[in-house]
Amino acid sequence: LGIVAAQSGIPTLLVDADLRNPSLSQRFGLGKNAGLSDLLKEDAIPPQKLASYLQTTFVPHLRLLGAGNSTSEAATLLLSPKLTEVVESIRQYLKQTETTPGIILFHSPAVLEGADTSLLAALADQTFLTIIKDHTTRAQAKQAQEQLQRAHAKLAGIILLNA
Repeated sequence: LGIVAAQSGIPTLLVDADLRNPSLSQRFGLGKNAGLSDLLKEDAIPPQKLASYLQTTFVPHLRLLGAGNSTSEAATLLLSPKLTEVVESIRQYLKQTETTPGIILFHSPAVLEGADTSLLAALADQTFLTIIKDHTTRAQAKQAQEQLQRAHAKLAGIILLNA
């Protein structure tokens, strides 16, 4: 989704919010840098500081905020009140640095793995539930949808992956 948006000319910021099992930096062939987990530990996040955490990808208009340096408490960092401030800082950064409206995509762990994904979804303008064909059961999909609804996520649709 991030690649398609960026290829359409939309400034896109992809955030690896799967702090338990980060994978996006590797998928984009980028080295491991400071990222989301590090931002969640910062006292203040001005735009210039946020910019130093972003990595340019091989796709024009697509930047990545990696998961960051792994720590033992990385996943619990998303449960902190700091998450709201980080999300707002990312929004403000895009507004200040882009001439056209951009999109922020959060790649998060499976909904049923913990509360962090539901917390992120509640902060997002739209949430898409991803189902993996022949992997996600109907009961799991329904349970994930209900969990997102309880978190007051704005569920915009479902994406079916044939992985």
